[in-house]
Amino acid sequence: MTVSVWQEMNSKPSKVSHDVVVIGAGIVGSYLAGLLNKTGKDVAIIEARHPASGASGRNAGMVLVGSRDSYSEAVDRFGRDGAQDLWKLTEENVHTMGELADQFGIEHNISGASYIALDDNFANVLRSSADMLNQDGFDAEYVDGDPLGRGFRATLIQPNDFGTQPAELSANLTFTSGATLYENDEVFAIGEEKSHLVIRTRRHIVTCEKAVLAINAYAPLLDPFFQSLVEPARGQVLLTTPVSTTIDTLGLVNQSCYFRQLEDGRILVGGGRFQHIEQERTYADETTANVQGVIKNFFTQYFPESDGQVDRRWAGIHGMTHDGLPIIGRLPHQKEVYFVVGFSGHGNSMGLVAGERTVEFMLNGRDPGIFNIARLQ
Repeated sequence: MTVSVWQEMNSKPSKVSHDVVVIGAGIVGSYLAGLLNKTGKDVAIIEARHPASGASGRNAGMVLVGSRDSYSEAVDRFGRDGAQDLWKLTEENVHTMGELADQFGIEHNISGASYIALDDNFANVLRSSADMLNQDGFDAEYVDGDPLGRGFRATLIQPNDFGTQPAELSANLTFTSGATLYENDEVFAIGEEKSHLVIRTRRHIVTCEKAVLAINAYAPLLDPFFQSLVEPARGQVLLTTPVSTTIDTLGLVNQSCYFRQLEDGRILVGGGRFQHIEQERTYADETTANVQGVIKNFFTQYFPESDGQVDRRWAGIHGMTHDGLPIIGRLPHQKEVYFVVGFSGHGNSMGLVAGERTVEFMLNGRDPGIFNIARLQ
């Protein structure tokens, strides 16, 4: 995040003041801004571009219970209790996302998600995950085969997951938050003056008591504190022309691709990052021929009815942490600057509960739990 002196001097910055400033008008920043507004705070949202211009408007719109790990992998990483707590949090998040979609009149058919294995090794991971999920009270079904009839090896089905229009949902959260919105107004410095923070943007000088960074992958560009904690990862997507067949599930293929069918019959297919992982550690939200080739090969193999016709391609930047979970905390050198970043491609699954925990941490000192940055330090 850089702003030249010429851009800053293009017009004399206006001086404004608020109680709390949220930097980032994605789904997380907009939701927690609304929560803060409900406590009586005078809240502002500052956005470098426009609401949902980042990952919140460029993802696949999948709202899923769980994390980037399968349940058995999450148990290995966080322990049985930790994995169970994480899945309960994401269940709560999915429920709230559904309520918000209803509130805003946004389409969200609950079609469930299918986690797919292409080989025996991952089939065993899915089988183990399903067994533990059922033991721990979660709704999941293992199928030793492919109910979609596409030639997949095995499937774990989660029936309550759904797809939605993520940019529309995120933008609605922004515009109903009650916060003052400053868009197209990039932040380039956060300083202190007496007992207040001073946030400098391209168009404003903003004083406030507290600030929240909800800028996900872009946090290291604003403050070097995040450079060892959050790294960018590009996600690429293509959209086919409409097909006549119906795919009534969200599909996620381990470390390969993911897919969903939109209401108009087009199929969204994304992924391919792991085959070119070093190249995809970037802030450039542009598509590339090699990753798009991986995605296209996947959908022409498993969805031949599409005839390989592509309607649109795009990319977005995820903020990745070492363990795939977001981090909540405060800057050690600026105690009134809080943050909630690093959603690792699962902002739709964890963003709302992470926003709630950030507000509780800011206002009441409540421990953010599994999202606490202390786990990585």
